[in-house]
Amino acid sequence: MVVLDNGLHVILVHDPSAAMSAVCVGIRYGGAYAEGDPLLGDRNVALAHLVEHNVLRGTANRSAVDTWKSLRRFTNIDCAETDREKTVYYFETDRAHLSRNMAILADTIKNAEITQASVRDEKRAVVMEKLERDEVAPIKAFDIAYDLIVEGREGQHAVIGDREKIESTDWEKISQAYKNYYTPDNAVVAICGSLSLNDALKIVKKHFGDWKGKAKELHVHPQPRLEIGGREKVYVNNGSTTVSLTYAFDTMPINVMRKPDREREHMALELISMELSDRLEHELRLTNGTGHIYHPDVTYDYGKYHSLFTVTIRADPVGDNVEKAKQLLYDELKKTFTGGVTKRDIIDHRDSVGAIRIKYNTAYEPLDQAVGCISYYLRTGSPNYMENHIKGLKKISPDYIRSVAAKYLDPDKALKVTMVPTGYVASEPGAIESSVVADDARIYKNAAR
Repeated sequence: MVVLDNGLHVILVHDPSAAMSAVCVGIRYGGAYAEGDPLLGDRNVALAHLVEHNVLRGTANRSAVDTWKSLRRFTNIDCAETDREKTVYYFETDRAHLSRNMAILADTIKNAEITQASVRDEKRAVVMEKLERDEVAPIKAFDIAYDLIVEGREGQHAVIGDREKIESTDWEKISQAYKNYYTPDNAVVAICGSLSLNDALKIVKKHFGDWKGKAKELHVHPQPRLEIGGREKVYVNNGSTTVSLTYAFDTMPINVMRKPDREREHMALELISMELSDRLEHELRLTNGTGHIYHPDVTYDYGKYHSLFTVTIRADPVGDNVEKAKQLLYDELKKTFTGGVTKRDIIDHRDSVGAIRIKYNTAYEPLDQAVGCISYYLRTGSPNYMENHIKGLKKISPDYIRSVAAKYLDPDKALKVTMVPTGYVASEPGAIESSVVADDARIYKNAAR
């Protein structure tokens, strides 16, 4: 870890075997942050995401089209994303074009020109992104669970925000947020590749050394402690023809300051998510002869101030498919802490995570390391991501996995979110037109029966 004179933190990872080089720039600004006291209602969960979109709209030196064309000419991967606690911009390229591409990315982040036109266009793009998320039942179910467990209330729509919040966020707010928080003292750069540490540092200093500014103080909206376990919420999703069943778990410990224990739990929950996904897929192959129950989606989303574990399975509303899917999901969750995880399972998945290839669904190891370093540093304050992560994985045992599962993943204590297609619900009049149908699963039934 090196800190430049302007306050920029730089993490350098030397990997002599890497064929490619990767850069990730992390900004400590996401949907959980707000000016003032977030508990008083002045937090805009959509703002950080809107800033990210507008930052990529070009600078005085190059247009948005020129930026993307230039980057994509010499990169395998380039992307930006915002979550609850950070915004990241990253790319992967060959060593020969590393400095050139870093110059483009640095210019984009340091000198973004946010205009009235760019704000108008990007608000439309974010609204479309939200509508696309709402059409996919498992994603919408995750967003609902995220709102209830992480945000503490409905209608927040994860990091994207609701449509009204997106459309009401004006140019002035977006521009001011960019000026306030896109500063070197509020940023981290991670660079991973085969070049020497001295060469990597020279490149970072060349392109980011002149970045100026001091970040305005930020306040964090913490994950609330709500008693929502054991409840079921049923929603109508007009864009789906299947029933989506989601078990959502609050995996945030009461004492979030115990960092060593917390990181070990993170690793265990990552391993559980992969093992549970594999087990559900295996059971479906054995029992799903008719093909009416679809592959599961297991998501573990966590950061410094939030943690959420969800498991979703979808079924066609024909015959007893929904009941079979629900029973399968329940049984496999129970097995996680009653003896269903073997030592062989843990070793297989531990080796996979140790290679840092599964979590980000990519085979480009330098990029995984760069993005992982940013997330780990912002979460723990330590730059030693790879070293600490692999050491920690080696200490994970099946018994520890089962103890973590028993602590957090009891299906009887889950928040259950059920997404049903129009026409599936037959309860009180007008329920089909309502986005929230009920808090009790007993009132819905298959209207076709």
